[in-house]
Amino acid sequence: MDKEKRQYGEGCYIFLKSKGKYRFKKSFSWSDENGKHVKTIEAQGATRYEAKKRWNEKVTKLKKGIKENENILFYDALMLWLDYKKLEMKKSSYEKLEQNVRCRVFVSKLNNIPVKQITYNDIDDFLNNYAKTGPSFSSYKKAYEIFTGFYRWAVRKKIVEINPTENMVFLKAKSEIFKKRKEVEWLDNDDIKKFISEATKLTKYDNYKGCKGPFYPQGFAIAANIFLGMRVSEFIALKWKDVDFSNEIINVDKQLKSMDNPEYDSKRKDEMNLKGIPQKILVEQEGLKYGAKRDVALNQKAKELLTKAKEYAIKCGLEDYVCQTREGKNCCPESLRGAMKTIEKYAGTKCQSAGFHVLRHTCATMMYTVGISIEDIADTLGDDIKVVESTYIHSEKKRGVLARNNRINEKLNDLF
Repeated sequence: MDKEKRQYGEGCYIFLKSKGKYRFKKSFSWSDENGKHVKTIEAQGATRYEAKKRWNEKVTKLKKGIKENENILFYDALMLWLDYKKLEMKKSSYEKLEQNVRCRVFVSKLNNIPVKQITYNDIDDFLNNYAKTGPSFSSYKKAYEIFTGFYRWAVRKKIVEINPTENMVFLKAKSEIFKKRKEVEWLDNDDIKKFISEATKLTKYDNYKGCKGPFYPQGFAIAANIFLGMRVSEFIALKWKDVDFSNEIINVDKQLKSMDNPEYDSKRKDEMNLKGIPQKILVEQEGLKYGAKRDVALNQKAKELLTKAKEYAIKCGLEDYVCQTREGKNCCPESLRGAMKTIEKYAGTKCQSAGFHVLRHTCATMMYTVGISIEDIADTLGDDIKVVESTYIHSEKKRGVLARNNRINEKLNDLF
């Protein structure tokens, strides 16, 4: 990468050797009711001229702002709002916002309606329907916040004269969400034995440097997570250097997130496939969901499983990440879910969730049943105490009550 220095205020050109392109970087400043803002804007091109031209196009679009347009569609206005938010947000925060918009709002029937024609009732109907069919309370909350944030901005930019969400009532109580939440699932003791037995199955033939190896490439590591309770994004980011076998501690301080690949052009899918440019890429991020880094205790069973996993990884020359393919690539969340689905199927477990999160639920439930405090469980999982109580402990207590009632009913039935 060659960097060409220019005079102060003129930006700079960077030649990206790996891509054969030029990148032009320069700061852009603007002022609004919140004060003055400065943001570095980048643009790429095959030549310096093309890179600078594309940079100018980006800035021109932002300088002009949003012109009042009677026929601008809701979808187009929402895209303009995202362009504005991109300037004032961190990259990781913006990508989360964009993903939420695409998953929760772009799927609505409002997209092709002129934004000025959308009424309070249209949005209210959409949100009420989303409350009935949406996956969770937090999903509904995010959809609500997208609408209210967008319309506050649209009023300031004079795209609409009246904010239809101004007097909208937010369903503050989770009980108001009509859809019944899916019960938390986990592996019981019998399922755990079956799962570990299947996950640690070895191949029939010698294909690991002259010895039999794991049938599932990540099987030993996946089984170890029953006793660690890590999130899938944390687990695929885990490196062998983070695992301290001697002190029996695992340092959890980062995660791998699936992001849109900026090099991928959805309008040229065939060309992208030929060049081997993926639509999604894994990006390593420092920090975790609730911010604090944590140390997870490496208990004896997890230590045995990870020791075995490392033994086979070294034989294959895979000494970086704990979860890697045999070709040395990072495992993505989808591949682990696929492995989970296969393991559960052939293990014959009663729980057939096919979700990696079931291992986290199992870990929390095991710790609670052996008397570990809720505070220690929350610290181990890197979760909020209220989340642990409402999600894992509540479900275990509910199952315990049902089991108790069944025992009482059996005893009473024996009397007659």
